[in-house]
Amino acid sequence: GVQVPWITAPATRVRARAKRRGFDAVMTGVNTVLADDPGLNAPGRALVKVIVDSRLRTPLKAKLFRDTGRGRVIIAVTRRASRARVAAFEKRGIAVMACPDKAGRVDLRPLFKELAKNGLIRILIEGGPTLVKAALKAGLVDRMHIYIGPKLMAGGRGREMIAGFDMEKLADAKRFRVVQAQRIGQDLFIECDVASRKERSKPRTQSQD
Repeated sequence: GVQVPWITAPATRVRARAKRRGFDAVMTGVNTVLADDPGLNAPGRALVKVIVDSRLRTPLKAKLFRDTGRGRVIIAVTRRASRARVAAFEKRGIAVMACPDKAGRVDLRPLFKELAKNGLIRILIEGGPTLVKAALKAGLVDRMHIYIGPKLMAGGRGREMIAGFDMEKLADAKRFRVVQAQRIGQDLFIECDVASRKERSKPRTQSQD
């Protein structure tokens, strides 16, 4: 399997996996599947797994397909996906959901509406920077769970948490409201609400201690 160098400690990862139990489905992108080969299981319950994969590059031997008793898998694709590969996945009993595309990628808004029709309301996104950026830009994120490990990656080897938010002015920065911050050993967990456009436009007072 894929060998993943972890940034956070084992206790932090156990806590993150346990949080999946509070959701109807967990979502990730194909790049995370290819890089990390995650199982996306939740302790003690079956959880629907949604893979955003416009061209259906997910391998049929991926770990998330190995234990179907722990939750069914839905793969969201666009018309760019090969019909032969779609047929191969459906033959294995894997649901392939055809979605409209936006700039060559799955349009998340129609996808979330379709998932809601199937009773999947609370979605946990455990994706990389591209998927998180798309969800934030589409206004689909209510809350962020951020886990920070005390490790510094530099020299071009670090990865962005959110891609594509290139802003020159601090006033244009994406703003969050911290709900809680907690240490887990040497790691840090921060839970934030995502500020709405209306909230971001409100004037603020500042204080300095």
